Amino acid sequence: MQVKAILAGTRRDLAAMVEQYEADIMELKKRALQQIALQVVLYSPVDTGTYIMNHNVRLRSGSFRSTVTIPENALRGRAWSEFEQAAVAKLFADIEAIDLSKDTISIRNAATHAVFVEGQYAVYAMARREAGRIIRAEAQAMGFKA
Repeated sequence: MQVKAILAGTRRDLAAMVEQYEADIMELKKRALQQIALQVVLYSPVDTGTYIMNHNVRLRSGSFRSTVTIPENALRGRAWSEFEQAAVAKLFADIEAIDLSKDTISIRNAATHAVFVEGQYAVYAMARREAGRIIRAEAQAMGFKA
């Protein structure tokens, strides 16, 4: 059996449709990343603020090394709300600055104690579990059909 597809319209129409589709995908990717980043902040514990303020969104490279340590004069027992807005704003700025057409985007933490925080609080594991739901919700909000 043969299947034949006929696309109606001019090449210009098709090019415009493809361009719009690509723009929609980039917008979906941006919105989903923002919501996943928000989850990372919401799940982050705060003591000195070093961990929550050192999340970043970057293009993944072959080498990444945590380099930020807790300052010697850091105040302990700080409130999470002191850092929430600043951490979200920083991550959203990171998302605005990266090339969303790439598939190697990662959210990670530059604090040297991040591995211990993840081991105890599973911040990134919980955010990853939410990723599928977030992507579906954002796609639906944008009018994509499943």
